Amino acid sequence: MSSSAPFTASPTFAIPSDRLYISYFLPDSPEHCAFLVKLWNTGEFIKTSGRTGIDTPEKASNFLRNRVHADYARNNYGIFLVSLKSNENATLSESTPIGTVSLMKGDSPDSYLAPDIGYAILPEETGKGYATEAAVALLEYARKELEWIRHSDSVLGTTVTAREC
Repeated sequence: MSSSAPFTASPTFAIPSDRLYISYFLPDSPEHCAFLVKLWNTGEFIKTSGRTGIDTPEKASNFLRNRVHADYARNNYGIFLVSLKSNENATLSESTPIGTVSLMKGDSPDSYLAPDIGYAILPEETGKGYATEAAVALLEYARKELEWIRHSDSVLGTTVTAREC
């Protein structure tokens, strides 16, 4: 995929798991933009990750278009939306956003050699195994579809319990 070509996310792309869908964030979706603002402005997110400055749907749309979709275009991965299925046969459009899962690998010489996986889940949905389920589904997808991760023996993940704000 050429880095100069604009990335177009398929609104039907989804990585399914038993209870979840992992999908692209869509910058033109009011639901996706409002969700990102909600998630990234929870007390728990701010405590562990800090303030992002993304506090309006317009800022979320710009971030998704200019940063997240640039990552998709360049790497075929990045930050994905995690949605909870309303029932086992639910479609992506029938599912409710509950968090994010991300797969990142830096390009600079001082970047980790292994990919980094991360997540953020709404406070009311934590403790239910959704982050683990989303991470496993994303890694299974990446091992099948992304060349560089097929040859990686490890994946990194760090946790932060609190951050000075």
